[in-house]
Amino acid sequence: MSPRFGADVVSYDDSAALAVPGVEKVVRIDTDDSHGFGVIASNTWAAFKGAEAIEVEWGEAIYPKTHDAILDQYRADLDANRGVSFRAGGDAAEAVANAADSDIVQAEYSVPFLAHACMEPMNATAHLVDGKLTLWAPTQAPGFAAMAAGAATGIDRETIEVHTTYLGGGFGRRGESDYVRYAAIMAMHTDGRPVKVTWSREEDTRHDIYRPAAIARMKAVVRNGEVPTAFLAKVAAPSVTQSIVGRTLFMPPSPSPDRATVEGIFDQPLDFNHVAVSAVHPAKTLPVGFWRSVGNSHNGFFHETFMDEIAHHSGQDPVEMRLKLMANYPTAQKCVEKVAEMSGWGRALPAGQGMGIAFTFSFGSWVAQVAKVTVTDDGVRMDDVWCAADVGHALDPAIVSAQMQSGIIFGLSSAMNQKITLENGEVQEGNFWEFDSMRMAQCPRIEVAVLENAPKMGGAGEPGMPPAVPALGNAIFAATGKRLRSLPFGDEVEFV
Repeated sequence: MSPRFGADVVSYDDSAALAVPGVEKVVRIDTDDSHGFGVIASNTWAAFKGAEAIEVEWGEAIYPKTHDAILDQYRADLDANRGVSFRAGGDAAEAVANAADSDIVQAEYSVPFLAHACMEPMNATAHLVDGKLTLWAPTQAPGFAAMAAGAATGIDRETIEVHTTYLGGGFGRRGESDYVRYAAIMAMHTDGRPVKVTWSREEDTRHDIYRPAAIARMKAVVRNGEVPTAFLAKVAAPSVTQSIVGRTLFMPPSPSPDRATVEGIFDQPLDFNHVAVSAVHPAKTLPVGFWRSVGNSHNGFFHETFMDEIAHHSGQDPVEMRLKLMANYPTAQKCVEKVAEMSGWGRALPAGQGMGIAFTFSFGSWVAQVAKVTVTDDGVRMDDVWCAADVGHALDPAIVSAQMQSGIIFGLSSAMNQKITLENGEVQEGNFWEFDSMRMAQCPRIEVAVLENAPKMGGAGEPGMPPAVPALGNAIFAATGKRLRSLPFGDEVEFV
């Protein structure tokens, strides 16, 4: 498929591909949002080699061609666009205007695009016989998969059957239907034989539907020893919801604001006298979609790193300040108190060690985490993560605990070294040595306490991720004095 999303084929020569032993056909693929070729062969290896052999000149990217250029576009949009308001109270702008310079804290944070890096690359099998299409696919959304296959082939939805297999990792990526759509298209060219579409690892990483890159500008008014009186946040990130609606439901995306852009900031259990949270949705970007915990994944980092900055600027303990701001939210307070107790928060630590706290309310669950790190001659070592998670009613506490651990590891992996970069509009990372996850030897000890104070049942699969990143960053600050405001942290510090 085109290495530049949405770019069409300018010219091509498939003669070398057709000469590969085992290759039977090369099929042009042109859908609403993608262009390329499907190689049909008698075995997977021949199909891979055939795809490599096609000589293609691709069109230009319709979006900025580098990651830095995309972030520059975001900053320009933040400067020029007031944004859509998601939370407002009091008069935050006036509170800032009337505040002394020494009482104002402000910072800008950024995160890159992220791939899902599912252990099993995208794949699907399709069989078209007598007008009936049967699909076998590791999909999180079999209904959408059938819709996509029908739209791509013109086959009536009622004659399409989807068998859902084990996923091999989902994290939101397998809610998409591009790989299923391609299998359905290929089945139209195999004369009644079943065909399995298999992506290489590189194809999977370079044609993902990414977690959005995002920038946040945060500002607060706080006096020494007091809670902040004003809190302002403005986030620039492409709309996940609008992107998915156009791509998955085959209808014009709704112009309505996307709460996912600022979830994890505007909906947190903290009270301020003056508050303003808004979002800007830049255009012309990579395709974006659901990634574990969606907007909370980056906004948890933005919000909780800034809360830590506010606490240190005003000379307050980060736990105590949060508890004051959470005075009207006892469920949140109990989470923070529990994780502070579990970690021994406030105890003296040797030089080179640090602890950081973070809290995020997401998917109906209240999750607080403390991370502890040690700075060694070989870099930063992650020692421990303590997690207090209140899901309301835990049907199976062991599963809740396992999901929290999984979310923590997913989050810490993204914090360490993961990023998607662009050159001339093409994704550069292809395999695990370029886009890796945290390895076993790097994993900290993780202790989870499952609480049941909340009045409503919340989720477990996603809420463990958002606090993990800022807890780690805040711990690194406590150990080193170095404040990390962009991901991945590995760009600025070494990890053991």
